[in-house]
Amino acid sequence: MHYEPRVLKVIRAYPFQVFLLVDYVYLFESKDNGKVKALLDADPLAKDSFTRLGFDFKDSVALGLPEGKVVVHFAKEGDASALIEKLKPVESFTEAKEEEKTAVLKALEEQSGNAAQGFGRIFG
Repeated sequence: MHYEPRVLKVIRAYPFQVFLLVDYVYLFESKDNGKVKALLDADPLAKDSFTRLGFDFKDSVALGLPEGKVVVHFAKEGDASALIEKLKPVESFTEAKEEEKTAVLKALEEQSGNAAQGFGRIFG
């Protein structure tokens, strides 16, 4: 038998975009803890909601920063301005300085590594 080679035609090629995850770190006074938590948990099914995206909400001491603040960290690809605008009504809203952001990201990475090791010991 003789087989003819088949030629596949590309009807339409779709371009794609690559987005990089950008880490956002914000600090709030501990007195605004309840307000911030309420904003983070509000409207969990919305397109731009912290609940769908995922976030870290921790005391600053647990992440190696000075006492008296809470830290909000989230990572998003593309535009995060809508999420940032949701946090701005809180009086003590401040963006973390570069050295604070670096310390927070390092501490979060260490904590997730410790958690993974713990699970490995349990199920390993």
